[in-house]
Amino acid sequence: MLMNYQGKITAEVTGICASISSVIMLAAEHIAVSPAATIMIHNVWSANQGDYRDMAKQSNILKEMSSSIAKMYAKRMGCSVDEAQAAMDEATYYSADQAVKAGIADEKLFESAETALQMMASIEPVFSSDKIAKLKNFMMAQMKNESTDSQEFKLDSEQYQGLTDRLDQIISLETDETDEENKTKNSADKPLKNQLFKFGGIK
Repeated sequence: MLMNYQGKITAEVTGICASISSVIMLAAEHIAVSPAATIMIHNVWSANQGDYRDMAKQSNILKEMSSSIAKMYAKRMGCSVDEAQAAMDEATYYSADQAVKAGIADEKLFESAETALQMMASIEPVFSSDKIAKLKNFMMAQMKNESTDSQEFKLDSEQYQGLTDRLDQIISLETDETDEENKTKNSADKPLKNQLFKFGGIK
């Protein structure tokens, strides 16, 4: 059903994709794997009972089913059916790097150039101190049950306090960075005067 879909199917593996899950994954046109994810492939399993004839029949069925799946893995990985079958015989586990190298996945998540550009798009803080302070005031008002324009926050007093403490840290860090930048700028503007001041010359 997935392979009949007319659009592009992308699979993102963020945990353990094993057994039949890895077969379903093959329906995707593009497969991306998290650095912490694992893909595992193996032969078809079953449980059976009966005499030697029943067991032999079931064994042949399992071989045929495993062979069909091996062909799917081989097509995806760009290898021979025998190579794919050998990997299934060993119940092979692939890390993200191994999956990409083997061809069962196309890329590792969080390593594309697009993601890097998005992360490097700005060196400025996401929120200014002014906005952070306003958010803090809003939260403090909520704690005191004062009227506000919105009632979206539904945190208890302990959670509010933890957030406001964290906001204080952010504001403090930004203020320290600004003070340091101003000191550096002042020193650059008046290098001679600052140097003489150290020796007691110009005050």
